[in-house]
Amino acid sequence: MKTEDRILLIIGAHEFKSKARKFTEVHHFRDVMSALQLMMHLFLEPYSISVDDSTITDTLMSALKSTSTEEIAGPISSNSFGKVNKHFCRFVIDMLSVQLVFDNWFPFAGQNAPAPFVKETSEEVLRHIKHNQRVLISICVSLNPIIAVNLFKDAPVSLGWPIPTLKTIFSSAVTYRNKLNKGIISSWKNYAKNHVSMNSIILCVCTFSLSKFLV
Repeated sequence: MKTEDRILLIIGAHEFKSKARKFTEVHHFRDVMSALQLMMHLFLEPYSISVDDSTITDTLMSALKSTSTEEIAGPISSNSFGKVNKHFCRFVIDMLSVQLVFDNWFPFAGQNAPAPFVKETSEEVLRHIKHNQRVLISICVSLNPIIAVNLFKDAPVSLGWPIPTLKTIFSSAVTYRNKLNKGIISSWKNYAKNHVSMNSIILCVCTFSLSKFLV
């Protein structure tokens, strides 16, 4: 996988002491491309953004957004997976960057990265993850420039953000996995009253497709 400028991803440059199956053996490149494309469509804005200022293009996500106002939803539990938002999309990019750098596939049962990176991440590894981050963001920009810039632009000029430690990324993977196990919210209507997520088959399938090779 490479950008239009023919910049290649860094794959398998580093190893964990505890080896598992190779990421590139378990997941075809088309799975990664499909997930990135899907992520551009499933982005969910805060309900406070007006229709005129909205960048949502998917009708299902627009309907989900419309039910998330405080008047309709009430307090929303953080234990259910309901927002394919900026924070989650950046996590997807970081996790993919890590998976490719190590070309290793783990079940993410623990919140620490395997040895020898349990406590700290070397500068070389962070640099290689950052390289992959830039390549993946560039691919997202080619898929949907408006959404990609909205998701991934922090500084006035450049796209991207500081790379978290491996411990932080693996901890986030466990958190998202637990949220998925609790349920995927397809509508916040009467959510506070029912105290359960109201699952939609369509949204479940879409979000699972995006997350299955991450958690």
